[in-house]
Amino acid sequence: DNLVKSLDDLRDKNVLGIDKKENVHRIEIENEHTAGVPMVFVRRGTDWHMTAPLDQRPSQNDAKGLVSGLQYLRAADFVSAPTAEEKASLAKPTLSVTMTINGKQQVLQLGNERDSKVLAHLKGTELYFNVSSWSKNKFNKKPEEFRNKVVLELNVQDIQSMSLMHSDQTVALERIAGETSKWKMTAPEARTAANGLQDGTVNGIANTIKQLTVKSFTDKSSAQANL
Repeated sequence: DNLVKSLDDLRDKNVLGIDKKENVHRIEIENEHTAGVPMVFVRRGTDWHMTAPLDQRPSQNDAKGLVSGLQYLRAADFVSAPTAEEKASLAKPTLSVTMTINGKQQVLQLGNERDSKVLAHLKGTELYFNVSSWSKNKFNKKPEEFRNKVVLELNVQDIQSMSLMHSDQTVALERIAGETSKWKMTAPEARTAANGLQDGTVNGIANTIKQLTVKSFTDKSSAQANL
């Protein structure tokens, strides 16, 4: 069994040949949610920026997930002689991904789904193959799904002071100058680690602020949300 292999067994199933994520510089996606206005993502340094249909810094995890989806896209099997019906399904693809890899543009077209497989074609070539529906779903997303969910993009060391406003008091905290993890309380009374302030707890608050992420967005006004 190890010696007797068919042609498909020996073919490289990483069909896009992306060696490094850094080689992907631009991604354009048209799917059932884009309504003729493709989503466009452009690499700027180490980060990704969405330029259409919204001009925004998207969720970096979600944008980088697209890159991973391309790098590790694998053919489930190859289609050596697609039928006329199969080719017709790709004439108006259900999903199209245009990517720029090392300055070269490639277009991946996906057709109809059948038996949890989706017919794919690398435009301009005779390469036809099937991918899993799971692979397709990585790119079949709405533009709003890429909204940045990080509340405050900062390094925890950038936080120099915090005011924790409760119903009956305000706790004011400041980072001690020249220290990376030590704090002082200035209200409602003066305290440091020397007289009972727990630096570990204060650092935990700062880390929580840095790690705050949006679970879901709402259209409610401040008044409607009791804010």
